[in-house]
Parts: sequence; C-alpha cells; structure tokens
Amino acid sequence: MKHDLSEVKIIDFEYAAFGPEEYDLANIFNEMIVDNNHPYYPFIWAYFENCLTFDEISSMLKQFLTLKYDYLQIKTESLEEYLNNHTEQHLKNFFRCALLNNLYWGIWAVLLIKEKDINNEVFNFGYVNTWMDLYEYTVNHPEFSKYLS
Repeated sequence: MKHDLSEVKIIDFEYAAFGPEEYDLANIFNEMIVDNNHPYYPFIWAYFENCLTFDEISSMLKQFLTLKYDYLQIKTESLEEYLNNHTEQHLKNFFRCALLNNLYWGIWAVLLIKEKDINNEVFNFGYVNTWMDLYEYTVNHPEFSKYLS
C-alpha cells in the first residue's frame, strides 16, 4: 500500500459505506458459500462445504491486520503485539458483520416482493431462505458462535 492517493482503487464500492472494516471480508466469506446463479430452482444455493474454516478466517484477518499495521506505520507496538491485541476483536466484528450481511441480503429479497407476485405465488422465497439458512449456520457453528456473544 502506498500513500500516493493517485493509486487508490475502490473495490466493491457498494459496500464501502457500511463502515466496519470487516464487512467486506465477511461478505467475501458469505459469497464463497452462496451460488447466486444456481441452475435449478430456487436458482440460489448455499454450499456449506465451501465455508472457510476458523483457521482460514483467522489467517485472512491476520493478513488484513498485517497490511493495516504496515500501511499505518504503527510504531507503538510490534507486529506480534498488534496482532495479539487486535485479532480477537476483529474476529468478533467479522462474525457480526457476516450475520449483518446475511440479514441485509435476506431483507433485500423480501423488499423485492410485490403484491402481485404473492397473489400469483410467483415470488421465489428461495433467495430469502438461503440467506437465512446461512445466518442460522453461522450462529450455530461451534467455532463461530463463541465470537457472537
């Protein structure tokens, strides 16, 4: 990372305003599980076998924190101390953001419902169900749930 602002690139700009720095990482976590282009009804599917392990998530967050440490040129503590002092809170924020992301997409799907679709039983509730299944999966996962209390 450089301090030259002419080289700053925004990635996934639609999420840039949500605030928590873990939100984009949590969205990547969720998107690795969900196939929004599934060929069969309900045309969306959650492949829970694609879920990152806790060790993979922890490694991803530590890499993120290492880049942040280098970018901010932190001098008050060593990288090891910085990781020890910040990883736990970032893990909590990450899993909270994963749940927020699931709720966001589930609510988005509900907002797409039009009365005419309900009356004709056309609306595909599979999208809502998939995101809520992923929410439930994260909440009940034995390694993940301890970071949600």
